[in-house]
Amino acid sequence: MKGYVITTGTIFALITAAHGYEVVDRGRVFTSDAVIVALSAGLAVWAWRLGAIDAEVLTPVEIPGCRTS
Repeated sequence: MKGYVITTGTIFALITAAHGYEVVDRGRVFTSDAVIVALSAGLAVWAWRLGAIDAEVLTPVEIPGCRTS
């Protein structure tokens, strides 16, 4: 799962960079450009932060008196 999240974050970072290049190449910025860059950059950061979480933090906690199966 960790590899998937980091890969997804990298893809969103590439989308952000490509869209930023497109805006510079076009020479004009539309409102949708700012929204797309903000969303894709936010998703990239979120994915990288999820990938950086230690696996021990995500271990399920056993609740006394509760059956798991």
